Amino acid sequence: IRSLTLTTSENQEVIMPNSELLSRAFVNLTHSDSSVRTTLYITTSYDDDPHKVVQILRDILYENADVLKEPPSQALLWDFGDFSVKYRIDFFVNLQKVSRSQVRSHLFMTIWDRFKAACITMPYPRREIYMKSGNMEQPASEEVSMLNAESKAAV
Repeated sequence: IRSLTLTTSENQEVIMPNSELLSRAFVNLTHSDSSVRTTLYITTSYDDDPHKVVQILRDILYENADVLKEPPSQALLWDFGDFSVKYRIDFFVNLQKVSRSQVRSHLFMTIWDRFKAACITMPYPRREIYMKSGNMEQPASEEVSMLNAESKAAV
């Protein structure tokens, strides 16, 4: 059987029969250009100013030497979630010069540091569970003991 061996970005080899190459399209991310777009999603609290968040994200992208200036990067407010505001950043890297994973990691670390310095919080999902005891609804877990202690202190 005649075939072509392709190497993926994860260094896996894929053997494709020539008949597949002739009958199906495939994607070559770096055939004519070694720059590849990468997308990251970041969430923040609803208490944080989205204009400030977007500006910090844009600054981080602009200041990172491994992020290409052309095509331009984007920082966008993307969605309003159940627990957080979601942002999307798109940027391009040159795969011949740098690893996409390294740039992602560096950007995430920089975002963490800048958000901490600006008192911007990255929330985690929270759920309140109410347990019924007779006719009375009461929050479950540690909040129960805290609520009981507060009610005793108020008496």
